[in-house]
Amino acid sequence: MKRILSLLFLLLLVLTGCTRFETKEHIPREIINQKTTNIENEMKGSFNFFYETTNLDEGSAGYGLARDRFSNPDLSSIASTGYALTAWVIGVENGYITKEAAEEIIKGTLTTLENMDNYNGFYFHFVNIRTTKRVGGSEVSVIDTALLALGLIVVGEYFGGEILNRADKLIDRIDWNWYLNKKTNQFYMSYKPE
Repeated sequence: MKRILSLLFLLLLVLTGCTRFETKEHIPREIINQKTTNIENEMKGSFNFFYETTNLDEGSAGYGLARDRFSNPDLSSIASTGYALTAWVIGVENGYITKEAAEEIIKGTLTTLENMDNYNGFYFHFVNIRTTKRVGGSEVSVIDTALLALGLIVVGEYFGGEILNRADKLIDRIDWNWYLNKKTNQFYMSYKPE
């Protein structure tokens, strides 16, 4: 969880254009250097988590899906996959992965998402990382699909071209009104097709 929170923080930095910390004269340089090193270590560790736990088996139906947690190699979360998409951008920007390698992973992930079961553009929260099939009684999740959509926005804007077009199509098929309770004007928390 700590790594995911760190990645969210780093996503905020990337999206707001903050890439350096301003040095204040009253803060000793060694403290600033230590904080920068800690952030860099967290960033690299977060990237490594996704690199090590994302399904990169090109023959797998679940190519590009990311594990929900390290302890269960079969369980993927659609939200974690959204975070992984963002991790590829952070990896390129920091030299952890080449832009070409990241593009190939993202294109494969987009193919997986295009072919996965969904309900009005919303995905099941938990799926099998290799088969893309729903795990147990997992719900169709508005929150987790929204986190995936954020990752799609990041890679689309960063890479442009084909990736942008395909990411936009996935985002456009999300029917937010379908998930909205018209009486309360609030989103339902989950949906189970049965």
